[in-house]
Amino acid sequence: MRCKTCKLEKTTSEFYSYGYGTCKTCFTERNRNWRKNNPEKQRESYRLYVKNHPELRLARQKARIKNRTHRREYMREYYRIKGKIRAMDYSATNREWQKQNPEKVATHMAVKKAVKQSILVRPTKCSQCAFSGRIQGHHSDYSKPLEIEWLCFSCHRLKHSLLTENK
Repeated sequence: MRCKTCKLEKTTSEFYSYGYGTCKTCFTERNRNWRKNNPEKQRESYRLYVKNHPELRLARQKARIKNRTHRREYMREYYRIKGKIRAMDYSATNREWQKQNPEKVATHMAVKKAVKQSILVRPTKCSQCAFSGRIQGHHSDYSKPLEIEWLCFSCHRLKHSLLTENK
């Protein structure tokens, strides 16, 4: 069979029975492009689908509950092995980190104060990938507290992973 879109000769197993003469690859690509170019229509279509298929909503709720239960059990076991109680140990761990890193704490507080007083303006986009969302400040040098590179979570994590690799 020949695909109407890519004009390549392919076996019948590479076509959907309802694909209108288009191979699976071209059909998938066409649908992906449509969803990308029509996000409002895609959301509305999905909303109607979920509304007309209540069993889908129930299945998702069950999966969420199962995942939540599994995660809770996993974390209980993790903290049991580590010998910690999460809620109580978090504040103690945080205080310990603050005592060990007074320069970082002072820098974080200086930035927080500068942003609040509009001395520094937190941008809405990441300086590396231009992602719009919650932006974090990255300090290359803590002795210069107001020299900040504003990054999204992903770029910030990547930056720190590269820094630890170089050490």
